[in-house]
Amino acid sequence: MTEIDSFAAGFVEEPGYLDYGRVGPLSATVVAENLGQTEILSRARFGSLDHLFDQDERMREAVSAVTGFRADQVVCEPNTTTGIMQAMFGLTGACCCHRAISPPCRSRPCARRRPCAS
Repeated sequence: MTEIDSFAAGFVEEPGYLDYGRVGPLSATVVAENLGQTEILSRARFGSLDHLFDQDERMREAVSAVTGFRADQVVCEPNTTTGIMQAMFGLTGACCCHRAISPPCRSRPCARRRPCAS
């Protein structure tokens, strides 16, 4: 089995389904990691959370290595809508929404600025 076949086998959704902009799909590896981190958090006590806070640095370093951006230029957002909204907070000038961007990504950030013609 090739690496890509092994990777693809980790997804259990219906064949052909892909909706990363809203929900995923999440691979079995991601689900297992999330459950493991949640388990650690559910039993948190003094000194046990440092591991969780270290994950942000780990993510930034990994993304930095792949993209070439410095680690301090990398941020993590929980979903696409939040990422687009944060990007729009940093913009000035005319509305930059494009009618090809589908909700929910478009509605929240545009409400902050001004109504956009669709």
